[in-house]
Parts: sequence; structure tokens; C-alpha cells
Amino acid sequence: KSGIPLADMNRTLLQTGMIHHLSMMNGLGLIEKEKAEKLEAIIDRVARDTILWELLQMVRNYWKDCAGGNTGLIDFKV
Repeated sequence: KSGIPLADMNRTLLQTGMIHHLSMMNGLGLIEKEKAEKLEAIIDRVARDTILWELLQMVRNYWKDCAGGNTGLIDFKV
């Protein structure tokens, strides 16, 4: 009996998952550098539209720390 419409909840959950997944892929170096810059701008725009802004900052910091500041931490070609 929440005052929040179900459609808004579903949209926020989908955005949260996509932002986390794409941030992880970017942090691990799986996205090309030029595409990663565009992706970050899109993620920023989407996150500012929701309550996810603080969560996005935590996710980015987590994956940046996991990669030690280096992209391409994992070599999937091996």
C-alpha cells in the first residue's frame, strides 16, 4: 500500500541493475575507452533522474578500487 506506483519501482530497479552492471563492465575494462566516456555521461543523466546518484558514486568507487585504477584487469582472451 505504498504511495509509489509499481511502474516507478520497476523502472528504478531496472536502472539500478543496468547502472551497476555497466559500471562493473567499465571498471573491469570490458568497454572500449571512447564508448566508456559516452556511457558514463548516459549513466550520469539516468542516475540524476532517480534516487540512485549516491549509489552510483559508491558503485563507481567500488569497481575503480577493484581494478586498482587500471582498466582491463581481467584478460578474457586467455
